[in-house]
Amino acid sequence: MENNTKSSKKQKLQGQEISEFIRLEEELHQLQEQYNIPVKKGKFYEFMEKVMELKEKPHPVVRKRYLWLAVLTGWIGGHRFYAKQYITAALSVALFWTGIPAAMTIIDIMAALPKEANEKGEIIV
Repeated sequence: MENNTKSSKKQKLQGQEISEFIRLEEELHQLQEQYNIPVKKGKFYEFMEKVMELKEKPHPVVRKRYLWLAVLTGWIGGHRFYAKQYITAALSVALFWTGIPAAMTIIDIMAALPKEANEKGEIIV
């Protein structure tokens, strides 16, 4: 019984320390902004910013070509490479043996079929 109360006290203390740390961290950031002090970013933070910049943006593709690529090479992400969706295309290549990319391709086809193409035959994916 005594062990349980000691461990719960430790957890509460850790929780209080964490909330105090977060509060102090926010105060530090506010002061840095107030006095125009540049914030040093860690390597992991910089890496994550670069990854977020690569976030897939809507891109126009020729509808017929996209659908044919989806049907023929969708199981390895061929249509995603064509649509310049490199992150999900690489995931499709890495996971092709699981069947997940094939299921995603079916969804992609179902999403692309009802879209109307513009005068160039392009749709936004």
